[in-house]
Amino acid sequence: MSLHSADATVSTTRRGAVSLLAGAAVGLSGCGLLEGSGPDVAVFNRRESTLDVTLVVGDTEQTIVSTTETLDPGEGFGRGRGDLLPSSGSVTVSVGVPGGPSAERELAVADDTAVRIRIEPDGVTFETD
Repeated sequence: MSLHSADATVSTTRRGAVSLLAGAAVGLSGCGLLEGSGPDVAVFNRRESTLDVTLVVGDTEQTIVSTTETLDPGEGFGRGRGDLLPSSGSVTVSVGVPGGPSAERELAVADDTAVRIRIEPDGVTFETD
């Protein structure tokens, strides 16, 4: 399976995605309040420099989202509101930064799964609810 299908690329403006979703998500990251009320997939920049972050999410049949966003330190962005991830099964989530850390995980998902990815100074962490 190729997670880089051009047909499934989701593109939005940085301001639209970051200003609304990420502002709330960053404030709630790491606490239980994000579960059920935040984006299906959220990525946070915990480094002290601006990063170009590529996020690719796919299942066995298709690329669900493929996007690159520029994140200032402390910023984040999110995708989906209960409709991005399948209601069961698994997805492959990859995140990467040019010249920096990258990681890929296969994650089991259910109806209410939320995925949070943090780009930390020493690597990438994944958390699911």
